[in-house]
This record gives sequence, structure tokens and C-alpha cells, in this order.
Amino acid sequence: MDKFDKIYLNSIWGYCEDETLSGGGSTKSINIFRNIFLSKFIIENNIIFVFDICGDCNWQNEFMQLINNECTKYFGFDVSKYALELAKQKNQSN
Repeated sequence: MDKFDKIYLNSIWGYCEDETLSGGGSTKSINIFRNIFLSKFIIENNIIFVFDICGDCNWQNEFMQLINNECTKYFGFDVSKYALELAKQKNQSN
């Protein structure tokens, strides 16, 4: 297991609101306005690809749902294999 998986699994960034091990900045509630901003920005600028260092991808699905088009594609990356697996599980229907 690498260092980032250990940090993630030991909740070094914090376990917040029973939803994420990626810390307080990754909760859905704290990202409400960020989701609105990102969705508007992506639509207004005709952005096709979104590349993100996503952690466990706890809140990012929210702005992608607001975009609601087939053209924009989201790609999430992270250094923690465990966080990526959790992101895949959380978003397998998306």
C-alpha cells in the first residue's frame, strides 16, 4: 500500500459528514455553490472535457448532472488507488 492510500484509509484528511474521506472541502454541502459555478462555466464556454484530481469523487457528480448534456465528459484522477475505486463505486451509474 502506498503513502496516499494510507493517508486516505487512516482519515488523515478527515472523515466528514459520513460521506467522504477526502476532508471537509469534499463534502456535498460545502460545494453547492461551486457546483453551480462550474456547471454554468462549462456550459457557457462549451467545455467538452473536464479533468479533475477528484479524490473519492464525492461531490463532482452534482455539477455534471447540472450540465445535463452528452457532449461534456468528466475524467477523475487521484494518487490513491483506494479513493479511485471508491469513486468508481459511487458513480458507476454515471
